[in-house]
Amino acid sequence: MEKNNMAARIGKKYLGLLLSIIATAIIVVVASLISDFYFDLNDDVLMKDILSGVYTGTPEGHNIQMLYLISAFISIPYRLFSGLDWYGIFLCAVQFLCIFVIIFRSQRFVEHVYSKIALVVVEVLIFLGLMLNHILIVQYTFACALMSATAAFLFLTSRKDMTWRIVSDIFSLVLIWIAYLIRSEMLLLTLPMTGLAFCYRINMEISDLSFVRPMLGQKYNATSYENDRTFYDIAKYFLIMCLALVVGIGACQLSHRIAYGSAEWKEFTAFFDNRTELYDFQTIPDYEANSDFYDEIGITQAEQELLVNYNFGLDTEIDSKLVGEIADYAASIKTDEEPLLTSIMNVIPAYIYRLHAVQAPMSYEYPMTDYPYNLAVIVLYLAVFVIYLLPGKKDNTVLVRFAYIFFELFLLFVCRTTLWGYILVRGRDPIRITHSLYLVESAVLAGMLFKKMRELRRRDKIVSSCIISFLLLAVTVPAIYFNADIIAKEDAGRIMTNASYKEIYSYCRQNSENFYFFDVYSTTTYTEKMFENVDNSEANYDVMGGWASKSPLYQKKLESYGFTDMQSALLLDNVYFVLDPVNSVEADTQWLVDYYADQDIEIKTELVDTIGGFEIYAVTQVVD
Repeated sequence: MEKNNMAARIGKKYLGLLLSIIATAIIVVVASLISDFYFDLNDDVLMKDILSGVYTGTPEGHNIQMLYLISAFISIPYRLFSGLDWYGIFLCAVQFLCIFVIIFRSQRFVEHVYSKIALVVVEVLIFLGLMLNHILIVQYTFACALMSATAAFLFLTSRKDMTWRIVSDIFSLVLIWIAYLIRSEMLLLTLPMTGLAFCYRINMEISDLSFVRPMLGQKYNATSYENDRTFYDIAKYFLIMCLALVVGIGACQLSHRIAYGSAEWKEFTAFFDNRTELYDFQTIPDYEANSDFYDEIGITQAEQELLVNYNFGLDTEIDSKLVGEIADYAASIKTDEEPLLTSIMNVIPAYIYRLHAVQAPMSYEYPMTDYPYNLAVIVLYLAVFVIYLLPGKKDNTVLVRFAYIFFELFLLFVCRTTLWGYILVRGRDPIRITHSLYLVESAVLAGMLFKKMRELRRRDKIVSSCIISFLLLAVTVPAIYFNADIIAKEDAGRIMTNASYKEIYSYCRQNSENFYFFDVYSTTTYTEKMFENVDNSEANYDVMGGWASKSPLYQKKLESYGFTDMQSALLLDNVYFVLDPVNSVEADTQWLVDYYADQDIEIKTELVDTIGGFEIYAVTQVVD
């Protein structure tokens, strides 16, 4: 009998593992049948190019956007075997690992075979409804948020056994540290909600202590797994975890600072931060309306035009100090036009509207829609509130249960409102950020739900599980259809758009004796498929601005081709300027002629070829 029971327990354990693997595989297969995997933005492609060696000819650990440790780690397999898209593999592996972990952890909250299968089916549909577009169009920001969400879910659903709980918590910390390395800003944005999840877990443990239970109207239960722990033990564990979190993040940041500690990298980091502030959160001031300011800092109209069309790499005098001054001035103008309190009041209606607005997505990103995340979050808030009011095994009073869950949900809602207010006031709310916030919030609520469901009476558990599953499926399943259609259209659009890029990039590589500088806005619509026709050989072209411009990597690339700077390089016989007149800010090369004239250099531009809609110009200095 004992052997049979043990076999049954082992079977249940491995059944949950098997079902979790199958569920994750189904998600991968379904997604793959709908579309290929893409890097979301051209920024992601540049990150891949840096890591793989496409940018400088050598796989680089200084990825600029990521912290050093993780980018150096990803660059290693490129050095060993450059024929694979290791960065894409890494991002996809992170996403599917997190999905697997969440499904696997949730399996321990159901006992019967049919219940486990039913739960897996529900979770697969929910994941596809919420994340199909992000699974296929991959972005490192969302991958970071998914890791933070997974850590939050694990914190709230920890096992009773202390050893397994410590292992689970360490794994959660590792997820948070890696997420910080991948995208520190997003991890810090989501960390308050993930931290709340851990605090809620600690609160549950404290409420289980024998001396606390009578205060909550519960009967003392000598068999409680927390009975051998004291308040001191829990407080000490909480402080150790917090300290480990801070020390880990500090170590990640310290290693990054050391790796970027040279004078060149420090100067570029300052430039990068100021450039980000100017382009992502401010607006470049108009030249004519602010000519006094530009005269004061020594910027001509031709140089200001380089900032507008993003081709600032052409001018060596545009440095971190100058860009910082422009960013500060732009911020002061915005503050004068609209005080902070006014900005906050202006975003409140939009915030409230986005909480409940239902609109089927019209395209992958713009116009943005919060469906189905916002409705799923509403369902989860209501579900958690109702479930916590139901009587369970702890027998505390309705008033205590109401106060307990009202406080926790209120605190979570205040936290999410603060985070949303921050991004809305700053005007930086693309779906890779907003959907990430929804995802972490959903993970916290789902963790609370699973934890409480275990304490319910059998009948209440069955009824509530069915109702909640039905509501979540009613919200998310239609999104599978909508998003599948959107992704199919997005895939077709990207294939069409990328066709011209494939032509021009192939043309550049075929003419390897030449070098090509691209107008920045002529390249912004390019996104690359993962795992298709992978070519990690060095590229004999670069953009004239962008976030890698003026970095030591950029300088390394110039020097490898014998150039000292872009301005002089562009005048050489084997160097060409490439422009897409449709997507560029400028439809012709007059701005280029004007800039060189501003530098007392007379040039002429000659159209020498047209490839895939791109115009290729020779730039020649006119000598009297």
